[in-house]
Amino acid sequence: MSGSQLVLLGGPFGAGPAGDPNWQNVTLLSGTTNTNAGQNNTFLDSSSNNFTITRNGNTTQGSFTPFSQAAGYWSNYFDGNGDVIYATESGSQFTFGTGDYEYSVWIFTTDSGTGQQTIFGRDSTGNVAVPYIYIQPTNRNIGLYYSSLIVSGTTAIVANQWYYITVSRVSGTSRIFVNGILEGSAADSTNLTAAGKLVIGGQWTGNTNMFVGYISNARVVKGAGVTSVTVPTSPLTAITNTQLLTWQSKRFVD
Repeated sequence: MSGSQLVLLGGPFGAGPAGDPNWQNVTLLSGTTNTNAGQNNTFLDSSSNNFTITRNGNTTQGSFTPFSQAAGYWSNYFDGNGDVIYATESGSQFTFGTGDYEYSVWIFTTDSGTGQQTIFGRDSTGNVAVPYIYIQPTNRNIGLYYSSLIVSGTTAIVANQWYYITVSRVSGTSRIFVNGILEGSAADSTNLTAAGKLVIGGQWTGNTNMFVGYISNARVVKGAGVTSVTVPTSPLTAITNTQLLTWQSKRFVD
């Protein structure tokens, strides 16, 4: 890992579940997301007193908070400058052979350029027999690549917007879904071997074609895939055959 940050407020699901045993005692509540016309310089009291809040100077509301969210409501930030995270196989967790698999992840790029951005990469420059999932240069579609391009999506990924990406192979057909919509499919019987490391945020461990922005709730499943996708409204869980589930908490954990 180099330069990546855990980020509370980058998640795709908003605030996590929380409770306040003293809520019934509130007499003044301000600085929340309830603002007039979406402005961050108009303040409302959301308590039953409905006090008028007057600003002095240039005080503004922001999203920084002292309250930690539950697991699942976090993301990782990649600044595109040397950032990469990888998980090393202890067996053959990312070696799929000719079988089924599924990669699911939320992404939020902050780069509106036309450069290539890698979401999931591979062990090294010489290891091409693993899924390589990325935002393609110029057209900004999602692509699945091994030793050549297997299949592409159709949506141009724009900056500052969350996308739910699923790439899956089932019974010799690979598919790309963006926000639950099937955007591309292709016959695919490639033998995916010797993954070694699953690289996150860069093309390989040499840190090239790196992702810029936030990544949240990444899951890798071996031996099973999907032919349809429903966009989740809550954090992903470790379903059967899950090999990796990460970018969910306030620590770098699987």
